[in-house]
Amino acid sequence: FELVLDKGTELGVCRFVPLMSSRAQVRTEGGTQRAARWRRIIIEAAEQSGRGRVPAIDPPSLFEDAVRSAPGLRLLPWEGERSQGLRSYLRSLGDRPLAASLFIGPEGGFAEDEVRLAREAGCVPISLGPRILRSETAGIVAAALVMHELGEMGG
Repeated sequence: FELVLDKGTELGVCRFVPLMSSRAQVRTEGGTQRAARWRRIIIEAAEQSGRGRVPAIDPPSLFEDAVRSAPGLRLLPWEGERSQGLRSYLRSLGDRPLAASLFIGPEGGFAEDEVRLAREAGCVPISLGPRILRSETAGIVAAALVMHELGEMGG
């Protein structure tokens, strides 16, 4: 997760929300120290990459709550999605969204009932291609691809 905070900040992510899902729990021991460490990582990455705004990092949230309250376009990169690719979906949008929220699953992926819940909450399951990526890799790759397709990466 620390790698995602660092690289996501460099890419321009503006908010991180650690998720608690059926296959991923956030450890509670050392919570204050961990939050302070996460904040330092974000601040240092923002300084190194010349960002004027430091991203927010929210307290851990239940997956169910996060998918219902996330702003903007809600995307769920999911290894079970076979028909809708990220690039083709984003290019099919009429207007560029003002915000996009990405929900990255834990190792082992989201449970079927979580995907169903996410769909009901307005999330769009999308594929990142035929490879199964580790959580930290998927988060960084998905953020970069979304930003690129939405014109935030020099395009």
